[in-house]
Amino acid sequence: MVTVKDLTFFYDKGTGFTFPQFSANAGSSILITGGSGKGKTTLLHLLGGLLRPKSGGIIINETDITKLSDKKLDHFRGKTSGWYCSNHIL
Repeated sequence: MVTVKDLTFFYDKGTGFTFPQFSANAGSSILITGGSGKGKTTLLHLLGGLLRPKSGGIIINETDITKLSDKKLDHFRGKTSGWYCSNHIL
């Protein structure tokens, strides 16, 4: 299961995104749509632990990845997130 809560992200140049709250259960699919520059790739990078949000939470299988240290996030990502994102979110 993946849950996104109050997620925001800002790039250095001031471009920012606020993402809606959502959940996706294991085995379900979600569709991410939007025009160029609307944050689709940024959201996927946040969900995969490749970017850190400014605020909010990303809970994957009961673990809030935004609270993990870099080392623990790297380990978590290697064990679960890459597989989870590619097989359940996209």
